[in-house]
Amino acid sequence: MFYHFYKRAVDGWLLFVFFVSNIYAGGWRLFWSDEFDSTALKEQYWTVRVAPPRWVNNEEQRYTAGHDVPNSNIFVKNGFLIIEARKTNEITSGRIEGGGKKTFMYGRMEARMRLPKSQGYWPAFWMLGVGGGWPSCGEIDIMEGKGQQLNWTSGAFHSAQGTPVLGGNYTLPSNVGNVHDSFHIYAIEWNEDSIRWYFDKVNFMTLTKARYPGVPINKEYYFILNVAVGGNFQRK
Repeated sequence: MFYHFYKRAVDGWLLFVFFVSNIYAGGWRLFWSDEFDSTALKEQYWTVRVAPPRWVNNEEQRYTAGHDVPNSNIFVKNGFLIIEARKTNEITSGRIEGGGKKTFMYGRMEARMRLPKSQGYWPAFWMLGVGGGWPSCGEIDIMEGKGQQLNWTSGAFHSAQGTPVLGGNYTLPSNVGNVHDSFHIYAIEWNEDSIRWYFDKVNFMTLTKARYPGVPINKEYYFILNVAVGGNFQRK
């Protein structure tokens, strides 16, 4: 077993506030945001993914349908999106996607998040390229976490040219609140030539087309937010 569920349900929460910005001469200008300030998930922006256990990456959870109803894994409350993994007679969790509803190319993409705690949780804030199968469509992992690592986060880019083309991680300084007990901003700044990954204000990784000329970064991508449980990433 690579996970356990000895913590309160609140430890399975992944909390989001979400922004996308475009650059202009004086700095960043807000282009789109979902601040989860309504009483339910905005279906004009998001689709709830339904999938069985072991669907990808040997993950243990079943992604359930629905949101903002009793016993759902996805709900909006007090200005937060909450994705909660839980175990009853099975392991369930939630995943939302913007494919077919909101796509983006270039800009600053950021989410302010508090990540779930306990071994086995695999929260992710990422993007998939529109068109083509994986991995040739491109995948931008803005944030991936491990519930058992309190001061650690990672990012990556996957494509047919190499999976991943680039991967890196960041460890918080000891004087910074950990990723589970406090909110932090996870972001990329993306233009036609490069993608830069950020934890708060720290640029911890950069991909450039000059170094990887074949990577598919000059195309539309859409967002995915999910909490997986177990899986290959947790074994690394």
